[in-house]
Amino acid sequence: MPGVISYAQMLIKGLWLQHFRSIEEQVWQFKPGLNVFVAPNGSGKSNLIEAIRLLSTGKSWRTGKTEELIEWQADLARLKSTSLHESGEKVELEQVLTHGQLQGKKTARRTYKINGVGKRRADIVGEMATVLFTPEDMLIFQVGPAARRELLDDILTQTDPKYRRALTQYEQALRRRNKLILQLRDHEATRQDFFYWDRLLIQNGTYLHDQRQTYLNWLQLDPGIREKYQLEYDHSIISEARLRQYANQEVAAGHTLVGPHKDDWRIMIERNDDWRDITTFGSRGEQRLSLLWFKLREVEYLREKLGEDPILLLDDVFSELDDENCRYLLKATKGIQAIVTTVPGQEVPEQVGLDVEILNQAKTA
Repeated sequence: MPGVISYAQMLIKGLWLQHFRSIEEQVWQFKPGLNVFVAPNGSGKSNLIEAIRLLSTGKSWRTGKTEELIEWQADLARLKSTSLHESGEKVELEQVLTHGQLQGKKTARRTYKINGVGKRRADIVGEMATVLFTPEDMLIFQVGPAARRELLDDILTQTDPKYRRALTQYEQALRRRNKLILQLRDHEATRQDFFYWDRLLIQNGTYLHDQRQTYLNWLQLDPGIREKYQLEYDHSIISEARLRQYANQEVAAGHTLVGPHKDDWRIMIERNDDWRDITTFGSRGEQRLSLLWFKLREVEYLREKLGEDPILLLDDVFSELDDENCRYLLKATKGIQAIVTTVPGQEVPEQVGLDVEILNQAKTA
């Protein structure tokens, strides 16, 4: 597994939230290293992690509905973070979330700013790189392939602006092409109408495939893990020939049947001199360990591509890992900034002999 390498650091220094989830208004200050927030289950401590991730990527892993992020009966929510590159450059990220209406007027549901200047969501990604590890990640082996594709996309969009653009254009072209398929079925479109969207789909889909394959190959290069795990990429090739091959089936299905939106990947484990899907053949402990390896490799990848350490966000993961893996996780990431939530009584950080800054025990943390 990866060791500790000294890199420049991106540090989050402060966070201000207003009417976000259950938080009416609160300010936090963070220090380098391990920042631990202790609060009982159900107290809303995950909101802190969610807010930082939202500012980092523009997305929440808990919901896709903006209105669920806004405090009950509030008109809007505001989130603002201040982060610092080792060079001294300050980055201030801000988001405003609304219900789509403000004082009777139509408004954008989400707006984004960098250092006070309005931006698109795609522009903020990578400004404050984060690696997120939550108990929900443990379900990656049970849920469908969409969640596994999203996991790859979240990593690659933080390091590759071209990948972000390709993903956006691919999704737009896919939506348009799926509408055309339905129109074709109803005799309201012809195959000539597909030409432009097919080209856009193939061009961007090929880039997505190539970068996903490159990343999975990079993961596999870890010499400490090759004997334990293999990664298998089940990619749905996108090409003119494949689109022609499935032309009749997609009309019957009502949507595009090939392309990176159908990709999947899996972690394989050795069983009886053969490699088997860890989802079916691995124990829960082996699944946890493989996912821990995957997340630590994500840290390595971001620091390699960005030239500085990402911020590690650990939301109540100590409840899912045994003591040995908890100690390994914290020691492997020693030296980078981590924001950690946990419950009273799980004093894992103190057990590993690290310098721990207990910042807040408030119920709203």
